[in-house]
Amino acid sequence: MRSFVVRIGVLVMDNSFDRIIRPLACGFLIIAALILAVSIANAQTSTGTYAYLTNSGNNTVSVIDTQTNSIVAYIPVGVDPAAVALSQDGTRAYVMCNNFTITGGYGSNALYVIDTSTNTVVATVPLGIGPAGIAVNPAGTKVYAVAENNMTYVIDTSTNTVISTVPVMFNTGGVVVSPDGTKIYVTCGNSSNSAWDNGDLSVIDASTYKVLATVPVGRVPSDVAVNPAGTRIYVANMNSNNVTVIDASTNTVIATVPVGVFPEGVAVSPDGTKVYVTNDNNSNWGNTYSSVSVIDAATDTVTDTIPVGMSADTVMVTPDGSKIFVTNSYNNTVSVIDAATNTVTTTLPTNGFSSISKFIITAKPASTSTPSPVSASPTKTPFVSIAGIVGAIALGAVFSMLALRKMN
Repeated sequence: MRSFVVRIGVLVMDNSFDRIIRPLACGFLIIAALILAVSIANAQTSTGTYAYLTNSGNNTVSVIDTQTNSIVAYIPVGVDPAAVALSQDGTRAYVMCNNFTITGGYGSNALYVIDTSTNTVVATVPLGIGPAGIAVNPAGTKVYAVAENNMTYVIDTSTNTVISTVPVMFNTGGVVVSPDGTKIYVTCGNSSNSAWDNGDLSVIDASTYKVLATVPVGRVPSDVAVNPAGTRIYVANMNSNNVTVIDASTNTVIATVPVGVFPEGVAVSPDGTKVYVTNDNNSNWGNTYSSVSVIDAATDTVTDTIPVGMSADTVMVTPDGSKIFVTNSYNNTVSVIDAATNTVTTTLPTNGFSSISKFIITAKPASTSTPSPVSASPTKTPFVSIAGIVGAIALGAVFSMLALRKMN
């Protein structure tokens, strides 16, 4: 009897499977397929290009969505953040902070490591006094931090520790790494600390950490950029009102390009055809506006000048070359320029006083949040919305009912 019951039970279950379970399974397979489609669609739209900008007024880093031209998060870091760079894969942001206080003066300069997937600080690396510039090598394995104690610190990103120091010339400023990662370029002032003596560009071997050459440039070199091919180096000379163009293969000056007054920042377009230079134009006195000089890289001549805010400091170009971002520290704004028309299309307010800082634009996983000075991490965009799930279930149920009716 027990065997018969079991056999009957099996027969009943098989029949039920044919009439009920199989159509339901088909319906839920449809649901799964729809959810997967929604997930893929959301994943494709949840990546973007973001800019990271330091704010010394309230010790934060702003995260700017360069597609929507909006600030999506603020990340608390150390005191007086002054320079920031991102790894090429966009997974880490590195911020140099003075840790300066009015009562205590300069503290211990430190490097803050940010996980960009959560926009939170995950490590801190002690450095020398006074941050000047920072860069990450293309492989993302080394960070080069230049401090005002005339040292370049080499940080291993796998351990977040300093593994070497490279003495350079006096009054260091900008730093950049060659596209192949073999050279480090650091702008330096002069030993007399005079604003009227010419500075140098130190060329450092990235494998031996030895200075290979020093190239004479203009007075008070403030920033440096290299073209994507690695063949040309551009140095903005603040007190010479010009840009020095250097042949990277010979480490010799091949051109000097006059620009505006007090050039501070320099960046090269992704295709290498244009060089953008910010000119302060004495706008820190509040009686004039700054500008951006557009240099044709083929002729080394200025082809256009773009008015921006007051006290323009740094400049960067989006990876697709469509937009230029400029920080204006006097009126605490960021000018967004359309590269096709060389006109300012948007002006973003920053969070408190924005320091004269480098900010890097790179691709990273997208996230969204309402900007808040105390919000370190935006809420991740969900792959599947509730409405999408409900709609998929309803559609799956309809298909199941149709399948049942057909079976009956």
